[in-house]
Amino acid sequence: MEVDHSIPALDIRIGGFRMTLQRIPLRFLAAVGTCAGSVLAAWFTTR
Repeated sequence: MEVDHSIPALDIRIGGFRMTLQRIPLRFLAAVGTCAGSVLAAWFTTR
């Protein structure tokens, strides 16, 4: 299956802020996963 590179992989729009990524870098995924895991761990341990 071929990937259509004209369609962005991620398009975030918050107010006047806009971020468009053609492909998602592995460092970005790792950072998001780490932050999400830390938030979930903090939430579960404080309950």
